[in-house]
Amino acid sequence: MSKLLSWGGCCFSLYLQCLTITAFADEPIPEPLTLQYALSKAALIESPEMMSYSAQRQMALAEQDLAISELGVFAEINGRLRYVEPSAIVPASETNDSKISLDIYKRLYDFGRSSVNIEASNKNLASVDALYTDYVSKRTVAILQAYVNVLLADAIYDHANEAMAVDYVTLDKVRSRFELKQISDIELLAIDNKYRKTRRDRNQALKRPANYPTAFGAIDQSWSIVR
Repeated sequence: MSKLLSWGGCCFSLYLQCLTITAFADEPIPEPLTLQYALSKAALIESPEMMSYSAQRQMALAEQDLAISELGVFAEINGRLRYVEPSAIVPASETNDSKISLDIYKRLYDFGRSSVNIEASNKNLASVDALYTDYVSKRTVAILQAYVNVLLADAIYDHANEAMAVDYVTLDKVRSRFELKQISDIELLAIDNKYRKTRRDRNQALKRPANYPTAFGAIDQSWSIVR
């Protein structure tokens, strides 16, 4: 029992996971905290990491649109306002030399540059999407691991608590036998030390931090992480 999982350590890890993903959503962490709820927040868009991936994706989409637009038709309207002074050498009845034009053009061939740019933009977008999927998967696994660790720590604590109760009953009986001079003080000391160690392990497993969720729902066996 010297390597007991600390309930507090496991809970702290899971609490940080949930606190990070709910700090940007205006909602408290529910009690009991269920695995389904915790995993549903793995891809919370309001988290800094998700906002970063969203921004990267928007930039990749913009680059893709720009690359595709190079194959399109370009149209622009140009205008110019100009006033000319009448000339004594070349008489003119008009002093307005303004103009407006509609220019339409399309690139006929660019030696494959547009196709290369489009392919590069597609690969860049696919890369961002892959990084996003990888991040969500890692976050999901981290939350799942923290949640299971909490449930495991609960089970270990229950076991340690039962072991302490058994050792206490044994110690009480041994003390009675010692008072009747049926066993030596060395035997009593050994049983007492065993009880103290069991109680220490139980207290180590307890260590429940304040202000954290006090209840965790059991994992629904009919529920699957694969959606």
